[in-house]
Amino acid sequence: MIRSIFSVVVVVLGALNALAVPVERRESVLSTCNTARLGVISSLNSSSRSIEALLNSSNDSAVISASNQALSGLHTSQGGVATIVKGVLAGVTPDDTGVPAIANGLATVAQALSSINSTNDSNVQSQLATILTQVNGIKTNGDNAIAECAKLSQSSSNSSVSNSTSSDSNSNSSKVVTVTATRTIRGAARSSFGRRASNSQCDLTTTEAVSAIEQTTKDIQLLAKSAKSDNSTQTAAQAAIAALTSAGGVVTNVQDVASAANIVGQSIVVAQDLLNLINSTDSSVISALDSAQLDMIGMLFAGQNLAIDCTPTAGGVAPGKRRRGLGAFILGY
Repeated sequence: MIRSIFSVVVVVLGALNALAVPVERRESVLSTCNTARLGVISSLNSSSRSIEALLNSSNDSAVISASNQALSGLHTSQGGVATIVKGVLAGVTPDDTGVPAIANGLATVAQALSSINSTNDSNVQSQLATILTQVNGIKTNGDNAIAECAKLSQSSSNSSVSNSTSSDSNSNSSKVVTVTATRTIRGAARSSFGRRASNSQCDLTTTEAVSAIEQTTKDIQLLAKSAKSDNSTQTAAQAAIAALTSAGGVVTNVQDVASAANIVGQSIVVAQDLLNLINSTDSSVISALDSAQLDMIGMLFAGQNLAIDCTPTAGGVAPGKRRRGLGAFILGY
C-alpha cells in the first residue's frame, strides 16, 4: 500500500494540448495551482513534525533509524520545493530538477516507513498511520499542482496575459492553507531586517517573511554554536546564515524590485541545500539541525506567499519566460 502512495505520475504527451485554458480562467487556475503548492508545503510541515514526534517517543532502535531516514527523505523533498519556490518568485517555470527531488525524497520516506514493524506496538501503529496520511497529502497536493500548474504554463505560452494579477483573486483559496500552516510555525516577531508592515496584503506577507528569515537565522546560529569543533557543520551553517542575511536585506523590496525576488529565491535554495549537506552523529547538532530544517519549511511558506502577494505574476509564469525543458513542460512547474 505504501508503494502505491508514491506511484509516479505519468503524463501522456498527447494530452498536453488539452491543458490549455482560456485567458479568462487563468486567475482561477493560478489560484488552484498556488493552493496546491501551499498544500505540499503544509503537508511537509505536518509530516516532519509527526515523524519528529515518533522519533522522540520511541526507544526502539529500528524505529529511530527509520524515522531518521524518513526525515532525511523529507529534507530532500524540501530541496525540490525550494527550487520550485525560487522559480515562482522569479515568475518563470523552475528547473524541472525540483520535481524529481520531491519524488526521490518521498520514495526514501516510503522505504523507511515500510521498514517499521509496528504490529506489537499500538502507539507506533497509530503514529505511523497518521504520518502516512500526512505524507500522502504531499503527493495528493503535488498531483494537483502538476495538473493545475501545467494548465497555467500552457495558457501563459498561448495567450498574451497581462503580467499583473490581482492578489485578491488568489486570496480566497490559497490563504486557507496559508493560515492553517503558519499557525504551526513560530509566530511573527518585530523585524530587524525591514520596515513595519502596512495594511496591504503584500506588506503583511513581507512581515511574515522577515519573521521567518529571522527565526531560521537564529536557529542556524544555534546550530553553528552546537557544532563546536565540527568544521564542516560550522562552514555550512555560516554559509546558510550569509544566504539568509542576503535575503533579509532585500525582502522588503520584493514588490518593487524584480532582482530582490530572485535574491530571496536563490537564498532559500542555498540555505536549504547547505542544511541538507550537514551529516552529524552529535545529538546536540542533530537536534539543532532538526529545528533549523523545520524553520526552512517556514521559509518555503514565506517564499511562496511572497510570490503570490508581492510579485507581478502572483505565483504564475510571465509570458515569454516559460522554460523550454521537456520535463518542466510536462510536469507544469
